Amino acid sequence: MWQRHPETRVVGVEKVLNQTAVFQILMDWRSGKIDFEEVDNNNRNIPVKAIDPKGKDKVARLQVHEPEIERGEIHLRPEMKILREQLLFMGTKAVDHDDRADSLIQALDLLPNNLQLKGDKEYNRDNTGDKTIAGNLFKMKF
Repeated sequence: MWQRHPETRVVGVEKVLNQTAVFQILMDWRSGKIDFEEVDNNNRNIPVKAIDPKGKDKVARLQVHEPEIERGEIHLRPEMKILREQLLFMGTKAVDHDDRADSLIQALDLLPNNLQLKGDKEYNRDNTGDKTIAGNLFKMKF
Protein backbone atom coordinates (compact mmCIF):
# COMPACT_ATOMS: atom_id res chain seq x y z
CA MET A 1 0.00 0.00 0.00
CA TRP A 2 2.84 2.38 0.83
CA GLN A 3 4.40 1.87 -2.61
CA ARG A 4 1.10 2.87 -4.24
CA HIS A 5 1.15 6.18 -2.33
CA PRO A 6 4.62 7.71 -2.78
CA GLU A 7 3.51 10.99 -1.18
CA THR A 8 3.26 9.24 2.21
CA ARG A 9 5.62 10.77 4.75
CA VAL A 10 5.28 8.28 7.60
CA VAL A 11 3.99 4.73 7.95
CA GLY A 12 3.02 4.20 11.57
CA VAL A 13 3.06 0.73 13.06
CA GLU A 14 1.84 0.24 16.60
CA LYS A 15 4.42 -1.59 18.72
CA VAL A 16 2.14 -3.56 20.99
CA LEU A 17 1.23 -7.27 21.08
CA ASN A 18 1.32 -8.88 17.61
CA GLN A 19 1.90 -5.53 15.86
CA THR A 20 5.44 -5.64 17.26
CA ALA A 21 6.07 -8.64 14.99
CA VAL A 22 4.71 -6.70 12.00
CA PHE A 23 7.01 -3.79 12.84
CA GLN A 24 10.01 -6.14 13.03
CA ILE A 25 9.13 -7.79 9.69
CA LEU A 26 8.93 -4.35 8.06
CA MET A 27 12.29 -3.38 9.53
CA ASP A 28 13.85 -6.66 8.31
CA TRP A 29 12.44 -6.04 4.81
CA ARG A 30 13.63 -2.44 4.86
CA SER A 31 17.18 -3.53 5.78
CA GLY A 32 17.21 -6.16 3.00
CA LYS A 33 17.21 -9.23 5.26
CA ILE A 34 14.01 -10.54 3.64
CA ASP A 35 12.13 -10.03 0.37
CA PHE A 36 8.43 -9.97 -0.49
CA GLU A 37 7.13 -11.24 -3.82
CA GLU A 38 4.23 -8.76 -4.06
CA VAL A 39 6.25 -5.55 -3.84
CA ASP A 40 9.11 -3.72 -5.51
CA ASN A 41 12.07 -4.93 -3.47
CA ASN A 42 14.31 -2.32 -5.09
CA ASN A 43 12.47 0.50 -3.32
CA ARG A 44 12.83 -0.14 0.42
CA ASN A 45 12.90 3.46 1.61
CA ILE A 46 9.70 3.05 3.61
CA PRO A 47 9.41 5.73 6.33
CA VAL A 48 8.42 3.41 9.20
CA LYS A 49 7.81 4.86 12.64
CA ALA A 50 6.91 2.85 15.71
CA ILE A 51 3.87 4.07 17.59
CA ASP A 52 3.91 3.52 21.32
CA PRO A 53 0.41 3.81 22.82
CA LYS A 54 2.03 4.56 26.21
CA GLY A 55 -0.33 2.23 28.02
CA LYS A 56 -3.46 4.01 26.77
CA ASP A 57 -6.22 2.07 25.09
CA LYS A 58 -7.73 3.22 21.80
CA VAL A 59 -10.67 5.01 23.39
CA ALA A 60 -8.38 7.05 25.65
CA ARG A 61 -6.18 7.94 22.68
CA LEU A 62 -9.25 9.04 20.68
CA GLN A 63 -10.50 11.20 23.56
CA VAL A 64 -7.25 13.18 23.40
CA HIS A 65 -8.38 14.40 19.97
CA GLU A 66 -11.99 15.15 20.93
CA PRO A 67 -11.36 18.92 21.29
CA GLU A 68 -9.95 19.08 17.74
CA ILE A 69 -13.03 17.26 16.45
CA GLU A 70 -15.39 19.55 18.39
CA ARG A 71 -13.62 22.66 17.07
CA GLY A 72 -14.08 21.40 13.51
CA GLU A 73 -10.37 20.94 12.90
CA ILE A 74 -10.85 17.30 11.89
CA HIS A 75 -13.24 16.64 9.05
CA LEU A 76 -14.74 13.39 7.85
CA ARG A 77 -16.23 13.12 4.41
CA PRO A 78 -19.94 12.17 4.52
CA GLU A 79 -19.31 8.92 2.62
CA MET A 80 -16.93 7.73 5.38
CA LYS A 81 -19.80 6.03 7.19
CA ILE A 82 -17.80 3.00 8.33
CA LEU A 83 -15.10 5.20 9.86
CA ARG A 84 -17.72 7.35 11.57
CA GLU A 85 -19.44 4.25 13.01
CA GLN A 86 -16.13 2.90 14.25
CA LEU A 87 -15.29 6.21 15.93
CA LEU A 88 -18.72 6.48 17.52
CA PHE A 89 -18.77 2.93 18.87
CA MET A 90 -15.07 2.38 19.56
CA GLY A 91 -14.55 0.25 22.63
CA THR A 92 -17.98 -1.38 22.41
CA LYS A 93 -19.20 -4.56 20.78
CA ALA A 94 -21.40 -2.57 18.34
CA VAL A 95 -18.78 -2.81 15.57
CA ASP A 96 -16.89 -5.89 14.38
CA HIS A 97 -13.53 -4.12 14.31
CA ASP A 98 -12.12 -0.62 14.57
CA ASP A 99 -9.20 -0.73 12.15
CA ARG A 100 -10.13 2.49 10.31
CA ALA A 101 -10.68 4.42 13.52
CA ASP A 102 -7.45 3.06 14.97
CA SER A 103 -5.57 4.14 11.84
CA LEU A 104 -7.02 7.64 12.11
CA ILE A 105 -6.00 7.88 15.76
CA GLN A 106 -2.48 6.73 14.90
CA ALA A 107 -2.27 9.30 12.12
CA LEU A 108 -3.42 12.06 14.47
CA ASP A 109 -0.91 10.90 17.09
CA LEU A 110 1.87 11.15 14.48
CA LEU A 111 1.04 14.73 13.50
CA PRO A 112 3.64 17.20 14.68
CA ASN A 113 2.35 19.33 17.54
CA ASN A 114 2.96 22.52 15.59
CA LEU A 115 0.95 21.42 12.54
CA GLN A 116 -2.08 23.61 12.15
CA LEU A 117 -5.09 21.64 10.96
CA LYS A 118 -7.37 24.65 10.77
CA GLY A 119 -6.97 27.25 8.06
CA ASP A 120 -4.75 25.16 5.78
CA LYS A 121 -4.93 26.86 2.38
CA GLU A 122 -4.00 23.66 0.56
CA TYR A 123 -6.79 21.72 2.26
CA ASN A 124 -9.70 23.47 0.56
CA ARG A 125 -8.12 24.09 -2.85
CA ASP A 126 -10.67 21.79 -4.52
CA ASN A 127 -13.59 22.65 -2.21
CA THR A 128 -13.04 19.39 -0.31
CA GLY A 129 -13.86 21.16 2.93
CA ASP A 130 -17.32 22.01 1.63
CA LYS A 131 -18.14 18.30 1.46
CA THR A 132 -17.12 17.29 4.97
CA ILE A 133 -18.79 16.94 8.32
CA ALA A 134 -17.21 18.02 11.56
CA GLY A 135 -18.43 18.15 15.07
CA ASN A 136 -18.70 16.25 18.30
CA LEU A 137 -18.68 12.56 17.40
CA PHE A 138 -19.32 11.54 20.98
CA LYS A 139 -22.50 13.62 21.26
CA MET A 140 -23.54 13.12 17.60
CA LYS A 141 -23.61 16.86 16.93
CA PHE A 142 -22.49 17.89 13.45
